[in-house]
Amino acid sequence: MKLRKRLQLMFLSLSIVSFIILTVFFFVLGNEGSDITAQDSDLADSILFTDQKINLYYDINNNQQKDNEETTCEQCASKQILVEIVTDVGKELVVREIESDGTLDLKSTRASALWGYLPNEKLVIPTFTFTNLMDDKLFDIPVIAINYELVGENSNIGNVDYRNLNNNNYEINFEFKNIIPVLDNFLNSDLPVWYVYYPNVNVSDNYYVSSGLIETYNEKTNNSSTYWHFVQEYSSIDNINQYKLLIPKV
Repeated sequence: MKLRKRLQLMFLSLSIVSFIILTVFFFVLGNEGSDITAQDSDLADSILFTDQKINLYYDINNNQQKDNEETTCEQCASKQILVEIVTDVGKELVVREIESDGTLDLKSTRASALWGYLPNEKLVIPTFTFTNLMDDKLFDIPVIAINYELVGENSNIGNVDYRNLNNNNYEINFEFKNIIPVLDNFLNSDLPVWYVYYPNVNVSDNYYVSSGLIETYNEKTNNSSTYWHFVQEYSSIDNINQYKLLIPKV
């Protein structure tokens, strides 16, 4: 009887150990699968630059399409913009300088997006995203001239609401207390206004750009809905003092 009990205990112990080993194995395997999926997603939402060129042009009519009369952005020469790149450990934000001829050289860089704001020149470069399906040899990136820059409460934005969609993609809604005169041409029109978000207002080379229409709801509330992609989570996205409202020339 004692021998039988010992054998039973031995088999029970072996079963428990085997269960633990298998559990750990499948847990690790599952995590590796998740990492591969995330990495594959980053690669799909990016492009490895080889001989492609990026040209920045003045988008005079603010339609984000290059027309025949629209020329290369000479003011952009030697200025810096932000590029979201893909590395072995994920995505990160880096600064890149525009060439003297108004082009951007990203050779040997895997990039997923770029954007820029040049306050001294009063120019904004809308967020442009890349995917591995793009086979363009030349990317024309619009540059929009800004008329006014309003900071924080000067914009008359009374409330900022946000919703996390997924993977640091956010919908952010701005509610205006009332419409100031410089926004009259943009209310209930197809002309967007632009927003710049600074996670830290003391760091000028870390920011994000988005645009939105200003629309009236229920005959009382004026809202502007915008969509953003951040490299990481931030705790201040509902703080109006972290934003600038940019009003383009019309």
